Amino acid sequence: MELFKDYFATLALEVRERMENISKIVMDEAPEAKPTFKYQMPGFEWNGYLIHFCAFQHHIGLYAIPNQLPEFVDKLRGYKTGKGSMQILHSQPIPEDLIREMIQFNLAQNNRKKDGSER
Repeated sequence: MELFKDYFATLALEVRERMENISKIVMDEAPEAKPTFKYQMPGFEWNGYLIHFCAFQHHIGLYAIPNQLPEFVDKLRGYKTGKGSMQILHSQPIPEDLIREMIQFNLAQNNRKKDGSER
């Protein structure tokens, strides 16, 4: 991902691979998504905001995720969460299926907003 190249280059190899994996997951689920770099972190948009993610010393933070919704609460046990955010410790595997599900949820929400079916 060219837009993220300089940012990823600053990361340790293992962390860079994890961040690249998250990028790939998003692109698999939303191939039309546009890479963006906001708030000093990489992210993706499609008909609105999909996700942003950032590497920290001990974890990767995911932002603007639907973690407050009942259908995600149980799936997020074992991760530190805040309003619209979650942390994946570097010692934890990347929860690929969960990230895919959250991206699909955000895509559906954005499409409903675009179509005017959600107010």
